[in-house]
Amino acid sequence: MVLLLVGGAGLGIGVLFAAIISVDIINRLRLRWSAYRGVLAADLAALREWTSMARAHWRQTTAILDEADRRGSRP
Repeated sequence: MVLLLVGGAGLGIGVLFAAIISVDIINRLRLRWSAYRGVLAADLAALREWTSMARAHWRQTTAILDEADRRGSRP
């Protein structure tokens, strides 16, 4: 058994073991990624909504200030 682990066959078994571990890690990360992707999509949607509201607020504020400039009553 020791000769198998030290010899060329041992290298093949080690590579096979590493491949099995790698596939297991990839499958676990794939499950987590699908959950994280849903959360990320919700966060991005909230960020887009916030950006849209911030732009609308900025437009309204600049419109009010421009109107005050035209009247000459800007504080």
